[in-house]
Amino acid sequence: VSTQSTGELIKIKQIRDVRCLVDVFMKEPLGPGDLIVSGHVLCYDSANTRFQVLHTMIQTVVQENTVCVIHCKDFRCLTFLIDQKEECDLLVETLNLLSNIDNTELTLPFFIKPKSKKQFFEGYDEVLELEWLEFPPAGWKISHANSKCQISE
Repeated sequence: VSTQSTGELIKIKQIRDVRCLVDVFMKEPLGPGDLIVSGHVLCYDSANTRFQVLHTMIQTVVQENTVCVIHCKDFRCLTFLIDQKEECDLLVETLNLLSNIDNTELTLPFFIKPKSKKQFFEGYDEVLELEWLEFPPAGWKISHANSKCQISE
């Protein structure tokens, strides 16, 4: 898909009262919660659960009536149970468009355009970013070994 901005591709921004199965082994769905679509991230937010999926991590989107199944490149399978078929149709169309963008400047992290490299790295906190992405998993740790981003010779 060729476009000037990701905003042009969003057909629906929010769906309320969505139930979600995070993998095929869940017996009861999460929710109800809100499904929020931004230019780069799909976010599910309920009273006790919140997670995000980058559009670039979406491999395929399959729809059957009011059920939307997202297969991710990291082997996650997300199933969303949506009340209205029209909303489900718009979500599937939006995710198919946003997960197949040709212009790499519109994908993370290229949409951030600081005036200088110094400005970019001063405003970027890798620890906060990883916490926002709910990363690292237990047992991992963050290293500041090359925090100045220098290239070895």
